[in-house]
Amino acid sequence: MVFPKLKIFNQGWKILKEKLKARQERVIGTIIGKETEFRGDLNSRESLHIEGRYEGRISIQGDLFVGESGRLQAEVEAKNISIAGELKGNAKAKNKLELSARGKIYGDIKAANLFLFEGAVLKGRSEVGEIKE
Repeated sequence: MVFPKLKIFNQGWKILKEKLKARQERVIGTIIGKETEFRGDLNSRESLHIEGRYEGRISIQGDLFVGESGRLQAEVEAKNISIAGELKGNAKAKNKLELSARGKIYGDIKAANLFLFEGAVLKGRSEVGEIKE
């Protein structure tokens, strides 16, 4: 005997597992680790994950992830930007900018979509909506 609620739960669980798997398979082209400091300009077609310190300019076609230990003093541009650490500088996200509960941005932002979680810090101007080149 199949219970209708159980069937819905199983379908929901299957969808959730598929989404998690797709997220895990997202390719991170470069990782800057906790014990790494980098200065300069970085251009890439791939995604970037930063847990260390970075100073300079970042322009990537992929996604930028700044982990909780990540500290940036930079101008950044990416498809999607997710900040859980700290950014001192301006950011431009062609699609989505996400600032987590522990994330901090001290600078101006431009993004097609903006997601701020409770506890996030944004000190600067924000421009949200269609991004014009």
